[in-house]
Amino acid sequence: MKHLAVLVGNLPGSPTAIVQPSWTKRVNRQFVVWALRTFAPSTTARLVAAVPREFAMSDDDVRYVTEFIDSLFPMNPEGYNFDLFVSNADVTNYNLEAISVPTLIAHTKDDQLASHAASQRAAERIPGARFVSLESGGHLMLGQHKKGRDELADFFAERRDRHTERVAS
Repeated sequence: MKHLAVLVGNLPGSPTAIVQPSWTKRVNRQFVVWALRTFAPSTTARLVAAVPREFAMSDDDVRYVTEFIDSLFPMNPEGYNFDLFVSNADVTNYNLEAISVPTLIAHTKDDQLASHAASQRAAERIPGARFVSLESGGHLMLGQHKKGRDELADFFAERRDRHTERVAS
């Protein structure tokens, strides 16, 4: 049995589910992110985590975001161009109603990058999908890692139990 888990995803109706202007292909994102990371690390952490200004990042959150940012280097232009010019916009055309595997979608309400409401609507379109709404944590689900792991563990255990029951009967 296969499963689908989407955590703070870019789904139909999200403001990021659009094709970017073609001029942005000429922007050297690796240099921009490097410069931001080097000269404005706290701003970069907030931008990447996509948390609102009032979200208090703990030392663990800052460490996690810093490690995440460091893991982006070296950046592959083909990868980010695919995200910006193909996959982000293409999601708008996905036939979510045709998804037939057990699905869990989790999203934070304060994500400044992808839309919580779009994720909730997507979950409503997928037959039998489960939607988990988290109060805070931004795009990286800061402070929600335990809750996220617990939700995922319950989701996979629940589906495994259902599969076992079907096979046994």
